[in-house]
Amino acid sequence: MVSPLWFVINMGFVALFITSLFVNRAYREALHAGDRAAVKRLKRLRLVMAVCTAAAFLAMSAAFLVSMGLNV
Repeated sequence: MVSPLWFVINMGFVALFITSLFVNRAYREALHAGDRAAVKRLKRLRLVMAVCTAAAFLAMSAAFLVSMGLNV
């Protein structure tokens, strides 16, 4: 039961991580272009994405460890 849960959490983590990379790219482009409003908005979004990605990583790790503990 835990293995499919780990798989779903893993897919969520990967999706969040890829989205974080795109947000970071948009932030860098806005910074380079000098668009202050976009930089402010993307900086906050980048922080939110980083926190969500870190939480998803911790959830994925916990689900993996529980899954491995059940398989032993």
